[in-house]
Amino acid sequence: MLRERIQASNYSFLDKLKSIDYLLILLILAIGSISVFAIYSTEGGKFSFYTKNHIIRLSVFFSLFLVLSFVRVSTWYKNA
Repeated sequence: MLRERIQASNYSFLDKLKSIDYLLILLILAIGSISVFAIYSTEGGKFSFYTKNHIIRLSVFFSLFLVLSFVRVSTWYKNA
């Protein structure tokens, strides 16, 4: 039953793009931005090691989150 449902989902990239939960993405970016400003203020208003490191990690893993959200679920089941 699960295999039938996985193989039956032939959504196009445009359909997947339209069905993204934009509120979730906005909230994740807002929380990430608040944390960047919090780290920036605790470092005395300087972009030193911790602020730069957090910005890099936030951008890399947020991009990874977006890219992996478009991978078909059947791909994960085949490789598991």
